Amino acid sequence: MDLYSINTELMELQRLMGAANLQITEKEEELRRLKEALTKLSVCKIDFTDSKSLCLAPEFSSTTLHGDNANKLDSYRKKELQVSYNAISDEQISNAEEKISQQIEIVTQGISDLKGSVSSMQTQHTDLTNQKREVKNQS
Repeated sequence: MDLYSINTELMELQRLMGAANLQITEKEEELRRLKEALTKLSVCKIDFTDSKSLCLAPEFSSTTLHGDNANKLDSYRKKELQVSYNAISDEQISNAEEKISQQIEIVTQGISDLKGSVSSMQTQHTDLTNQKREVKNQS
């Protein structure tokens, strides 16, 4: 291999390593944001669960609502409203947490793959630099 070809390959490797390192930085930022979102969502889920009693409030007394209407409303709150409220944290928030966790795994794997590529390119760069040195010494 001649000196020109080696220099050309070295420049291309440097360009590719720079692009890969930029992608790593971007993915690490994305990973940070995903982890932050997951933490915030978990806190919201806890707050939401802690507020569950609010869907059963206020309690109705004989002075606020009478007879059959009070029973119907109380039954609605306990059977339908509370079930719907539980479904939000049990299903919807949990599904969102699962999707974020899956995305975290994907991004983490992408970072790992990119770092492997950079490592491989660095090895190629070292080999080409050694070849360049040998070609210069033969000249």
